[in-house]
Amino acid sequence: MSRAHLAVIVMLLSLLMPGAYANTAWETYINEPSPANATQVATLAYSEGALPKDYGYWSPHLQILKNQLLARDAAAFQMAVRLMKTADGGLLEELMAVLGSVVRAHPTFFLGQLSKSEIGDESLKSILLMPGLEYVDLATAETYEISQRRAALAAVKDAELVLMRNRCLHLMDVAVAN
Repeated sequence: MSRAHLAVIVMLLSLLMPGAYANTAWETYINEPSPANATQVATLAYSEGALPKDYGYWSPHLQILKNQLLARDAAAFQMAVRLMKTADGGLLEELMAVLGSVVRAHPTFFLGQLSKSEIGDESLKSILLMPGLEYVDLATAETYEISQRRAALAAVKDAELVLMRNRCLHLMDVAVAN
């Protein structure tokens, strides 16, 4: 195939794919999940035609966000908090679970980023106690994950994070007691 043919094919494909060159900030982030791109995302939105009809978001894209959070990307953490504030339903639950995945893996990072965020007690409690879809119908595994999150938080001794750590532990303890 010649270069001229390839150029024509690319041009035709771009005409057939609405929004191919008009990515939203979220789509730009998903294509290159850098801290710089994370700071540009205010809402989780897709360009017209990017998703099947009646889809609000594409769940596998949240795995990219989770990977960035587990890599301790502060901009991704703050972006997830921003997205959580405008989300509802399944998206909100998934964002909370994605943020919660950081608790056990990187408790100091989690507390440090949390201290820079404005998250109310109810939302924080949900983040701390939402293990994710992989734990559905696995009550023992879910209980174990939550206990490991609590242990990870309790082990943080950084003086600057003690108040946030204690807030988290209190919310977890009250929720488990009820």
